[in-house]
Amino acid sequence: LFRSLYSMAYQRWLKSNDDLRGMLSEAYCIDAQIKALHESHDGLDAATLFPLKEYFLYTDSAKQVLRRRDMIQMDHEAITEDLAKKREDLDEARAAKQLDKVANLERVVSQLEEQAEKSGNAVEVANSDLKAELDRWHKYKRIDMKELLTELADSKIGYYEKSQEALKKMIDELDGTDTDSRN
Repeated sequence: LFRSLYSMAYQRWLKSNDDLRGMLSEAYCIDAQIKALHESHDGLDAATLFPLKEYFLYTDSAKQVLRRRDMIQMDHEAITEDLAKKREDLDEARAAKQLDKVANLERVVSQLEEQAEKSGNAVEVANSDLKAELDRWHKYKRIDMKELLTELADSKIGYYEKSQEALKKMIDELDGTDTDSRN
């Protein structure tokens, strides 16, 4: 508002005083460029901040998915290690011919094998879910970044067009002043 009041006063002054035409037309040009710059940046903050905020939220979500997947993987590894130990114990019990211990260990080993198979499937599912989620994110990231950069480019193009228009107007006014002062 303050700038526009001065701008209007300078424009009136410019029309009434030919001696100041060059300096005031430069001031008008600068004012037009500042307006164009503000207009190009006004909507840009919201346009750039929203996708960035979404990416930060997605990053947090991806961290949680990775933690879950890591926990599933660790459970699977713990079951697999326990299964390997119980198989060694079973082999030792067979070698020592401890029949009651062999029967008990065979039951434990079969239960651990089932758990290992289930946990292995869970790890595969978690890995495929993670891969699908990352693929989807990369796809949308490309689309969002393309839109964001296109918007940024359009904003800059608009600014440069308005700036060029203001400079041409100033040059025309200065050329008009020079031809008027020569006559």
